Amino acid sequence: GMVTHEIYQTKGANGRPIYHFPTDVTDGKLSDGSEVDIIPSAKMSKSKKNVVDPDDILATYGADTARWFVLSDSPPERDVEWTASGADATHKHLSRVWRIANDVATSEGGDATQDADLLRAMHKAIQDVTNGVESFGFNAAIAKLYGFTGVLAKSKASAAAKREATLVLAQLMSPMTPHLSEEIWALMGGEGLIATAPWPIADESKLV
Repeated sequence: GMVTHEIYQTKGANGRPIYHFPTDVTDGKLSDGSEVDIIPSAKMSKSKKNVVDPDDILATYGADTARWFVLSDSPPERDVEWTASGADATHKHLSRVWRIANDVATSEGGDATQDADLLRAMHKAIQDVTNGVESFGFNAAIAKLYGFTGVLAKSKASAAAKREATLVLAQLMSPMTPHLSEEIWALMGGEGLIATAPWPIADESKLV
């Protein structure tokens, strides 16, 4: 598929369209207050100026946010519309994952009787994300990761169980967010690099 974006244009003196970059448009207007015509999303094109500079994306959000957003929005064979709001929401989620990892890294105690629930969710996530990645259904895999992140955030399980779950979460996210995942892996005391660690395998007995 293609990465798409809305097209912003005004009419020149000769009646021909003048195109404007998304960074030059705020709330449908240019800096001088003149309104622009907004054309529904089309594939990004330099001639139509409906492009977003990768350098701006990296400076604002980082590479992991860009990767996660594009992969989460739709399967590879379909178009994905780039929006600032979508990228911002993705960035907030990844920031939340980082906060959860920090909380787990410094947590102690917990309720060991709730370990089984967290570990069941962890092995279900391993199974679902693995199937998603192997079938190129990255958006489906990421949807499962959103769910598993929510379970981990609310879990009252023991510190050891939450640490194991956080390490696995980092591994499952690593194909989409390699930089953040390596940081979490190091924070949690993972051995070596996450990129060279064996991919987790779901224990089917834990899924019952």
